[in-house]
Amino acid sequence: MIRFNQAIAIGATLGILTLAGCSTPQQSATTEPASPSAMTSEASPDAVAGESNASPDAMSNMTATQEYADLTTVVASTTAAVDAGDFTKAQAEIAKFEEPWSKVEKSVKAKSGDTYNAIEDNVEKVQTALNDSNKEQALVALKALGESVSLAAK
Repeated sequence: MIRFNQAIAIGATLGILTLAGCSTPQQSATTEPASPSAMTSEASPDAVAGESNASPDAMSNMTATQEYADLTTVVASTTAAVDAGDFTKAQAEIAKFEEPWSKVEKSVKAKSGDTYNAIEDNVEKVQTALNDSNKEQALVALKALGESVSLAAK
């Protein structure tokens, strides 16, 4: 059962990361090679110096995508700690949820109040289950939290 839960957590994480890599529906894993001019602009001195030609919206989307990936990673690492019965580590892991969540929660709330409420409720359920060292409730709450984060990332 533990391996099954780990496989689900890993599969969910990989799924989110895969989805996060495609910013538009037309983009796929088999894209055409970049044109020579595109490759030249990527190696420009500005790009090397850390400056970006991406629009602010594109940068915001890239940041949000990273935050959702971070949230998914926190859920997966917390799940692994609970599976191992290490509630102290699980509490430390779930505490890492707040930083990336604080960066996207306003946009999630604006997009879907239900998803926002589900994430907030599930984080609270996870924390309560961890404080009570209740493995079963923690895993159920973590699964629901992961599903809510996945919905928010779409």
